[in-house]
Amino acid sequence: MKIIPKGKAGSSAQTKKRATSDVPDKVQQKRSKKEDKDSEGSESENESGSDSDGSSSSYVTSNSESDDEIDVSFEVRGIQEPDFHGIRNFLAYLKLDQKDDTFNASALADVVLAQSQTVGSVVAIDGSEDIFGVISAINLHKHASVSTVAQIREAILKLASSKSSSSSSSSSSSSTTSSSSSSSSSTPSPHDLFQQAFEDPSKPLGLLVNERMLNIPHILAPPMHTALFDEIHYAAEDAEAALEVSSKKAKKGKAKGDAHDTTHTNEWAFENYIVITHYHVSPPEKKKKGQPKVAPEPEYTKLEDEIYRRHASTEFTFPIVVKDQEVRWTLHGSMKKYALVMLVSREAIKNIRRDLDADMDGPDSD
Repeated sequence: MKIIPKGKAGSSAQTKKRATSDVPDKVQQKRSKKEDKDSEGSESENESGSDSDGSSSSYVTSNSESDDEIDVSFEVRGIQEPDFHGIRNFLAYLKLDQKDDTFNASALADVVLAQSQTVGSVVAIDGSEDIFGVISAINLHKHASVSTVAQIREAILKLASSKSSSSSSSSSSSSTTSSSSSSSSSTPSPHDLFQQAFEDPSKPLGLLVNERMLNIPHILAPPMHTALFDEIHYAAEDAEAALEVSSKKAKKGKAKGDAHDTTHTNEWAFENYIVITHYHVSPPEKKKKGQPKVAPEPEYTKLEDEIYRRHASTEFTFPIVVKDQEVRWTLHGSMKKYALVMLVSREAIKNIRRDLDADMDGPDSD
């Protein structure tokens, strides 16, 4: 199975590079639409079949192993109003407290839609109203009053605290010298790092919304991330320009004795991102007597999850109880499901994007 830009052909390596390079055009078109929003009229859709945002990138999935070739054209396009229900369903993965029946994914979907002219994309198929993936980013400081955001924050700090407590007690019980104990206490715990990120509004904190259906090809991950982080970059530039104008007005107002609020921060200049995802772990294989036991490797549902984990500032995991019909099985038994919560710095994003592109050029990416 391979993904190629619609209407084009070529080798796999060349195909991937072209597919990824299409996205900056999508971002620029989306930005141009925002800048021209108040201009007269709107241009008709172009012949390439772009969406109402004038911004989409198409990819064709070709199953060449069968006699009957089936092509499925995927679009990475801007978010539209009818996407609400699909986005709401995808956002259910952000529920960390399994006992909380009040988690309202609709409230988060409203935020994603409200900022869709600035950031965010979905994966769609030509001729279908359904969406098959979504990516966006939510400012957790700006939207702290949204009940669902408050629930996510509370769950993260509660779970991180329990992990830190168990880790701390284990460390202190095994510590035999005061120097090792001192070294342990000087290292910030996951709870401390998450709490600092939540409580410092001068350093914008983003929640990365990134979820796709299981069978969506991994080659869509790089263009989705390219689109998102380019959009965030442009949004931060626009916000910075607006802040400069506001600052100049504040200085003039101060000279005249007027009161102005100068405490605003650039809401898109994220210093850190919270990334929430899931992975599975297979049961250990039964070894013959005398053979060393090998710990099973995590199996990530999305290509980029392992890359984010590689560059995370801190993280914690916890097991998830799944329904019987959702259990995955191997020859050695049922797989265990875990939630993974990570804190990723802005500096790490560049390396994550680099590694994501590099992994897609690898031999196992098709």
